[in-house]
Amino acid sequence: MKSRTNKNKFVVIESIGKASPLVGKWLSDTLGISENLILQLLYNAPKVLFKDIEEDLALKTKKFLESFGLEISIWDSLKNYNESLELFDVAIYIEDPLLLPKVSQQLAAFIGCSVEEAMNLLLKSPSKIIGGVSLATVKAIKSRIDAQVMYVNPEKDTYLLFLKDKSNYSLIQQIKTHFQNSRIPFNENNQVSTELTFENAQSFWRQFGNQKGISLLNKAFLRYELILEEFDLNNSMHKTLLYESIGIPEEILEDLYKNLPIQLKDNILLEEAQVLKEQLFESGMQSTILPVLKELTFLKVKDIEDANEFRAFLKDFYPKEKLKVKNNEWKSPTPINYTLSRYMEAILEKLNYRVELNFIE
Repeated sequence: MKSRTNKNKFVVIESIGKASPLVGKWLSDTLGISENLILQLLYNAPKVLFKDIEEDLALKTKKFLESFGLEISIWDSLKNYNESLELFDVAIYIEDPLLLPKVSQQLAAFIGCSVEEAMNLLLKSPSKIIGGVSLATVKAIKSRIDAQVMYVNPEKDTYLLFLKDKSNYSLIQQIKTHFQNSRIPFNENNQVSTELTFENAQSFWRQFGNQKGISLLNKAFLRYELILEEFDLNNSMHKTLLYESIGIPEEILEDLYKNLPIQLKDNILLEEAQVLKEQLFESGMQSTILPVLKELTFLKVKDIEDANEFRAFLKDFYPKEKLKVKNNEWKSPTPINYTLSRYMEAILEKLNYRVELNFIE
């Protein structure tokens, strides 16, 4: 038996980097280790891959694995080595809807699935794409995907209970009893009725997770809108802040004032909404932050001059019989996923069509 020398090394996977998950299959076949275990090492990196091997073999291994795109390091000792312990859930928001096909391809390459499967992940709201990964993996996702990447430790997040259907009286009463027993405030009149800790969310989901019309949403992954409730038309500080922070010119403030409350920002992260709300409050303005819960919408297109040309643009989305134009207008026959509707809207507007999104409440 060969004795250990001080030249022996430790090979550590620092990050999945630019590698494809297919490298997991190769490592699994080569090492005779479960592919799931290898993928766990990759997505939870940094992790030790080889312990106590000769320096020459360690260097060759490093060079070989780096050729696949993995980020590898060699350690003399694990005395000062800290494994990644905190794990995160990751979601994506595509700010430019025209990038949906490109981001689908990038995501498919990253997680090792088909483009269609990646697209289905992105069409969910919010679009959680992967869970239980390390910060190194989060950074790799950010470097490889042209979208806004959000991440959170699920045990530290807050969850919103979203009631899609408030007409089920029996279910509402069961939920109400559950929260009363847990001493958690519950407002059955609101779609977003309460905020739950990770532990309370798990307890709730174990009892009600199989019920239709209920969702538990990660607060960190939601988008938010900022509603301006009140401001002073004669206050110069208000005018300056609304222009510099929101981009509202003074010329239209009088019209906005007549239509209060008004939406200042839409589809922004909670942190951004909170910063703006605080700025408004410090200057004496009142505002409200609300979660954006847009899931389905009807798409309406107006001023269609050439019906055949219009149908040609949407042939990949609908069969010809579903693209009948009446009075120079067309409305989607069924509700459309919000993310997909944003993509279709962007395409049509780029082609100079007038588009409306009519959300289902």
